[in-house]
Amino acid sequence: MFGLVEPEGLKTLEAMGFTRDAAKAALTAHNGDVAAAAQQLSQPSVEDKCRTLAARLAKADAAAAAEVAALLAQIAANPRDQRHTIILLGGTAPLQTALRTANNAGVELLIEAGYRRHDASTLSLTRADPARLYAAKSALDAARTSSPGRQGRNKALQAQASREARAAAAKSFASVQEPRGGCVLTFADGSGAKFATRRFDGDDTLDRVVRFLATCEVGCPPDGDGWRIIEATPPGFWCDGWVLSDKTTRDEQTFTVKDLPRTLQSLQLWPSATLVVESADDDVVLTKPQRVRPPSPTKGHRLGPKPKPSDLFKRVTARHDTGPSLSGADKPRGRVAVSADKVPGLGRLLAMGFPEAKARDALRRANGDVNAAVAALL
Repeated sequence: MFGLVEPEGLKTLEAMGFTRDAAKAALTAHNGDVAAAAQQLSQPSVEDKCRTLAARLAKADAAAAAEVAALLAQIAANPRDQRHTIILLGGTAPLQTALRTANNAGVELLIEAGYRRHDASTLSLTRADPARLYAAKSALDAARTSSPGRQGRNKALQAQASREARAAAAKSFASVQEPRGGCVLTFADGSGAKFATRRFDGDDTLDRVVRFLATCEVGCPPDGDGWRIIEATPPGFWCDGWVLSDKTTRDEQTFTVKDLPRTLQSLQLWPSATLVVESADDDVVLTKPQRVRPPSPTKGHRLGPKPKPSDLFKRVTARHDTGPSLSGADKPRGRVAVSADKVPGLGRLLAMGFPEAKARDALRRANGDVNAAVAALL
């Protein structure tokens, strides 16, 4: 109609906030009548009407929304199906009852989808409009997904799945015997309160530790908080409701589901460590620095044979006791605290990897006996 010449009133409609394409289409539909075009553009779109009606229907009755959604899905799958060209509004059938729900919200939604009122009790569909049908169907699908009732059911199903996953993890650990030696892990909650201590073999994986935590009545997230089964060979377990970290050293490390197949030795948790279980909703946890751990040469397997505590002690003792005495600048610089030379035996314990605070306490309790202190720490 207008050719290459812009229709009069286009700038006026654009100044009112309407898009250029919509303004052009409205002016074309009303033969250049700016007032009529503006009135049309001011009306809610089909999409807006469908969203409003779908939300009203889904909020009022989830079953009714499901009935209407099934009808729209059938029409979308086969628009030429003659069975859907006439819809009766009377009667007590599930569809008719659903259409009248929420003050005829279903009826109005079908009208927006392309149906017309044939009479007071009948709707007719002469020709399906794919665009209008899609708008109605997608709006109702979205409303059903986000409705409070649907969300409540989803949460209930997730909680049930979490309880079952935790129960399976705890059951799989029930027959595991605690070794006499090995790695000693202490578990604490976010406040620092310790709730469990257990020994593990150095070649045990983090997955076994998670299974043990599933048996703890306190200190861990509740049953319905994120427990799930990890599809692998063999299957593993994890809880998305916690943050599991090692705070034994200054630079803590936070574990993820990818660490499940790694051994405690490769995770640097041997011979002892303190693992903290905190809620994943704790903002403080998310801002703490994480240590970048070197990758394991053989992921999921322990790094060589596990040394015995007695062998480890002999090696450290020989390193400190043999050779000429050095002093001043000739002293080797190792990972020994500044005050270690003031406490007999403390340097040896620190070189073995024990935390200074624990090493000092063990020496104090053992009256300076290094062998007894090592035995207590292990």
